[in-house]
Amino acid sequence: MRGGIKYKFLSRLTVVFICVTLCFTGKSSAQISHNELFKKKEGVAPETRERIAELMQSSKVALANGQADEALKTIVDAIRQSVHIGFVPGIDTGTYYFMTIFSQSGYTGKGRAAQVQEVIDLISPYKEHNVYLSWLHDVLAGYFFETGHYAQGLLEYEKALKALPNDTSRNVQEMMATIYTNLSGAWATLDEEVEARSALEKAENIALRQKNIHRQISVLQHKGIRYMNNKQLDSALYFLSSSYDLSTKYPDKHPPGCRCRQYTVANLCIVLIQMGNPDSALTMVHTEQKVLERQLLTLKEKGYSTPKMDALGAFFNYLEGYAYFRKKNYNRAENILLPLLAQVQKEGIEKNES
Repeated sequence: MRGGIKYKFLSRLTVVFICVTLCFTGKSSAQISHNELFKKKEGVAPETRERIAELMQSSKVALANGQADEALKTIVDAIRQSVHIGFVPGIDTGTYYFMTIFSQSGYTGKGRAAQVQEVIDLISPYKEHNVYLSWLHDVLAGYFFETGHYAQGLLEYEKALKALPNDTSRNVQEMMATIYTNLSGAWATLDEEVEARSALEKAENIALRQKNIHRQISVLQHKGIRYMNNKQLDSALYFLSSSYDLSTKYPDKHPPGCRCRQYTVANLCIVLIQMGNPDSALTMVHTEQKVLERQLLTLKEKGYSTPKMDALGAFFNYLEGYAYFRKKNYNRAENILLPLLAQVQKEGIEKNES
């Protein structure tokens, strides 16, 4: 077992975690009050506008009362009814609320991916070039890549880029950097190094030009992962450490639900262990395990459904066992890895996006 547990376990759990962004930071005119929005004359009967407004208010109340999944269902219903009558302000506001609530969940499972697809189908006739539509396609692309549907994922990334308006506003540029960063990770997954490098360079240029710290953190992380995959551990350590340091320096630059820093830490721990420094990796792992426990507890308290096994949490547990294995503390490694392997085989894992 001691020579082969690592490889047996890794056949069920991915080594490298790439931060596929689920963050939404955009600002728009959709962020106006219900009263302002539904006083507008749109050729829609007042009682119809009021019914849609009530659905949106019910969604906000559900979220405040710790019923996040119910909030998502309700807001999708509001979008559906707005589309049915062609009520564009309702579509805009409903989509914004959906994205805001959705992005705080921290992961995309099969059910949530279906919700994203429904919202795309609903708003596409009204939003040919729109940051919201682009964000939704990007989220769906990440889900397809995480579940091994690579052709569908690439198609969604293409749709995400095509959906962007042709302007230089900060929202549009940030979304473009997000897509290119995620696309770089997608190409890397397919071992297409030239395409991966090209996409990441585009993302980096935008992030630097816009002075966008959040996107710079993600670009540094992806650079580190590329070097790690190519066994250039010194360079991987440099870029992952730079991403971690920048993330630590500017913690407020991460939107709600973002796990960029934790994905950086996970990959940094891999490099530390491979470079013969399992003690430093263990220190970071134990810190992040506590952070993840608090995050999952908070999500449950808010009413978000959570996966049976959180992929990032499972991976930190794996890293803990692997670090003890490299320290030749085999008994402790077995006590961590064998139960974890059994749990993965029994329950499977839900992969996270951040």
